[in-house]
Amino acid sequence: MLLSTVVLSSSAAFPVGILSGRERRADNIRIGIIGAENSHTIGYGKLFNIEKRFPGIEVKYVWGETDEFAVRAMEKGNIPNKVSDPAEMLGKIDALIVDHRHAKYHLEAAAPFACAR
Repeated sequence: MLLSTVVLSSSAAFPVGILSGRERRADNIRIGIIGAENSHTIGYGKLFNIEKRFPGIEVKYVWGETDEFAVRAMEKGNIPNKVSDPAEMLGKIDALIVDHRHAKYHLEAAAPFACAR
């Protein structure tokens, strides 16, 4: 089973007014992705960066299990930055998608971002 985990790294990524029923998208939400060994990472890049289905939200960073996986995701998903260590994204993103193939690695990858909130 393939799962992705989403972590909000700042309150800017939380839809404004969601609790009051008046949803409004926050502008310029920067997403980072940890994990690139499957097609989902490319799909997220296409969804946010190429098709722009959610204006103002963009995948800005990717870390891959191998350099080859990360570069492929960058090229096919129009993701502008590759990091060599996921910690390089701390303080630079508003939301994180953990996209490791195996869910058992999601908590460890997400924890530093959830704690940094």
